[in-house]
Amino acid sequence: NQGWITGSAGTSIVNEAGATFNVKADSGLMFGGLAFDNAGDFNVNLSDNSQSVGVTTDFTNTGRVDVQLGKLNAASGISGSTGTIQINPNGSLVVGADSSVGSLIHNGAAADSLNLGINDITVHSDYTNANFGVGNSFNPRANVADTGQILAADDVAQGLSGDIVEGSTTGDATIVFGNVHVGEATTQNYQITNVGTTGPSIRGAIQTSVNGGNVDDPRLSGTGLTASNFGPIAPGEASGDLAVTLTADTAGLLSLSGQIVHIENNFDNLNAQDISITTATEATAFRFADPSQHTPEPVVLANVRVGDLAQQVLSISNQAANDSFSESLNASFGGTSGDATAAGSFNLLGPTAIDNSSLIVGVDTASAGAKSGTATLNLVSDGEGSSGLGQTALADQLVNISGDVFRLAEASAHTPEPVVINARVGDAGEQLLTMTNTAVNDGYSESLNASIGSATGGATAAGAFNLLGAGATDNSNLVVGIDTSSAGAKSGTATISLESDGAGTSNIAGNVALPSQTVNVSGNVWAQAEAEVQPDTVDFGIVHVGDSVASQAVAVSNTATGALTDVVQGGFSAVDGPFNGSGNLGAGVAAGDTDNTSLTIGLDTGSAGVFSGTATLGLVSHDTDLADLALPDETVALTAQVNDFANPTFTFLSGDGTFSGGGDSFMLDFGTIQPGSAVSLSANLSLLNDVLAPADSLSGIFDLSNADVFMLSGFDDFSVLVPGASIDDLIVSLDPTLLGAGLFTGTV
Repeated sequence: NQGWITGSAGTSIVNEAGATFNVKADSGLMFGGLAFDNAGDFNVNLSDNSQSVGVTTDFTNTGRVDVQLGKLNAASGISGSTGTIQINPNGSLVVGADSSVGSLIHNGAAADSLNLGINDITVHSDYTNANFGVGNSFNPRANVADTGQILAADDVAQGLSGDIVEGSTTGDATIVFGNVHVGEATTQNYQITNVGTTGPSIRGAIQTSVNGGNVDDPRLSGTGLTASNFGPIAPGEASGDLAVTLTADTAGLLSLSGQIVHIENNFDNLNAQDISITTATEATAFRFADPSQHTPEPVVLANVRVGDLAQQVLSISNQAANDSFSESLNASFGGTSGDATAAGSFNLLGPTAIDNSSLIVGVDTASAGAKSGTATLNLVSDGEGSSGLGQTALADQLVNISGDVFRLAEASAHTPEPVVINARVGDAGEQLLTMTNTAVNDGYSESLNASIGSATGGATAAGAFNLLGAGATDNSNLVVGIDTSSAGAKSGTATISLESDGAGTSNIAGNVALPSQTVNVSGNVWAQAEAEVQPDTVDFGIVHVGDSVASQAVAVSNTATGALTDVVQGGFSAVDGPFNGSGNLGAGVAAGDTDNTSLTIGLDTGSAGVFSGTATLGLVSHDTDLADLALPDETVALTAQVNDFANPTFTFLSGDGTFSGGGDSFMLDFGTIQPGSAVSLSANLSLLNDVLAPADSLSGIFDLSNADVFMLSGFDDFSVLVPGASIDDLIVSLDPTLLGAGLFTGTV
């Protein structure tokens, strides 16, 4: 606790590595005559900070000397390049001779807690001081008493690197600003370096208002101008970038005056350095180019058709003041989105100038529909010809683009094709064409116009339609035909002219011609057959019921002439009874020919009568291409008389006897009488043509040669006894007085 720890010369106390030597004397403890070799921990922890312990002999330290409480008086100094000396807040160290140490940790709170006297202490690794302070308050000798110095060992030195344009590495330096942009922070960087190869790290402070430091221009900022501490910086190493930023607030000539940064370090033998912050001769602050908002915005394009250009030139100006302190404007397009297209650029658009021709935006017109998208306009402030500061990206502008693209009408192929028309001379001979606007019906297709004309050869054409909507069909307006003024094979062409019309859809002025279509027209024009029938009248005369009567022929002639003339076909359509017609004209009667064998008229003689009537011929004009054409009815007058045969019948009118029989055998019987009777017998007979008209008249001759005893009167030859007529004076008589007994017969 008190007194001396002594020994003979040449002896020493060794505190080995890993061991601890605690000094806790109350007062007056001294080491004398002994060398002290500390490789472990040597702790001074006295009862209070007024107590002290002294070491009068050599003190070698390769371990740790920790003055915790009280004072350590190293009369012969402390040596060692690797050990650590630490002075805690309640401790102090007096150095009585030049000393050396690896690391010096000075945390003593008393003003003389490290008293060097006239002695120096050389540091090989690091020197820290809890009371250095910060920035402008940095004091490398805080609580260090007397004139002795704290020295950095070996070849370490404080240096500067980076954007240093003037001065030496270890001396004072200058940072010079050239042209800058108004409002833009222009930064130059410097680094604090330890230019040594061996020796301690260095620590220090950036000072802006002491030791010659002076930074008061509000346009300056940055970590390199902020009062603060740096380190440790090992030999060969450097601090990070320390920024010196100049932000010009107005355009024009720049001037920085008296702006100095002082770089202080922690060693007495290392130079401090000043960095002057200045501008080059006639350095100037330049405005960035100031782009106006592009116009128009948004870009709404007029309606266009598929494949056409849908574009808009943008207008943009450089609004920067034209006073020689503004940069030029560059513009170009970056990316696009959606259906947008963009092209063009300009460079070096001067202050107050306007470009309205270089930047073009649009939409993709490869397909129809509502198109929209965006284009990014990249803007750059360019110092070429002004500040010389190169190019600076400005805020992009987004161009919103939209427009409607319409497809042209699309005409289907007309139908039918080819057109084959067959007609008769004088017919209309026409065919309506069908055509569809096959464009998609989605609101973005134009309408179709069509007209037909330019007929060639035997073709005819007429008609038109307008504004046929997408998906719609017209089958009533376009007409082609053939010339039917004469018979023959006809052919020719007609041309359909087509247009896409934007009225009511795209409303784009000017119709677009579409490919025309050729209609091929052909056909036959037939001449109508002309029928002539002979004879006009067929008279069968008078025939008898039951007679077999020969049919009579009716001749049909085709009186037309020329090529492609119809034939006459047909037969009887009606024949009045008892007449009948048979046959037909078969394949027909060609022009100029006569058929007098195919059609006949007959007579039914089954009943008597006087007949007249008509035979009607249903004839048609026929060809291989057209429906038959009914010709006017042709009639033939018919006459005939069908007679019954005359029918002679005898009847009893009055008188004697009885009368019987019929047909061709009659009996007049006077009965039985007495021979020689004086009564004369007589009978009155009638001969009747007993038939209704029409019938034959009755003619006759009486054969009286076999009358025998009978007497006859009135039985004379006769003729033309018409039907129903009679001869009523036929008298048959018998005189019995002239007769004897017997059977008497006779015949007429």
